[in-house]
Amino acid sequence: MLLILTGIVLLLIVQTDFIITALSGGRQGALTDRLSFGCWRLLQRLHNRFGGEFLHDYSGQIIMSLVTLTWLLLTALAWLLILVGGTALVMQSTGEPANWVQSLFYVGNALQPWVPPTPSRRMAGGGSVARLPRPTASSC
Repeated sequence: MLLILTGIVLLLIVQTDFIITALSGGRQGALTDRLSFGCWRLLQRLHNRFGGEFLHDYSGQIIMSLVTLTWLLLTALAWLLILVGGTALVMQSTGEPANWVQSLFYVGNALQPWVPPTPSRRMAGGGSVARLPRPTASSC
C-alpha cells in the first residue's frame, strides 16, 4: 500500500509540474525550475572550465531534453510503484503477480508511442483515413 501511495504522489507531482510548465505562460513547475537551474549552473561551470561556445549554443536544447527525460522517467517510476504495490498485473501463464522486471516491461510498453498498423495511417497521424477509390480507365 505504501508503494501505491508513493507512486500516486510522485505521479501527481510530475503531472502537476508538467501542466504548470507546459500550459502557463512563462512559469515553471517547482521540479522543472530546480532541475533547469541546476543544469544551467553545471553548463556554466563546464563553459568556464573548458571554454567553447557549444554549451552556450545548445544549452536550451540540453536543458529541455533533460527536463523531458526526467518527466518520462519519473512517470515510468510512478507507474512502476503503483503496479508493483498492488496485484494489478498478473502473469497469464502462471496466474502469479508480476515481479518488478515484468512490471517495468509492462510500464515501458504502455508509455511508448502507439504506432498505427498501416503506412497510410502513419502518414495521417494515426487518425481514421478516408480512402478514395482509385480511378480506373473506364471511369475517366
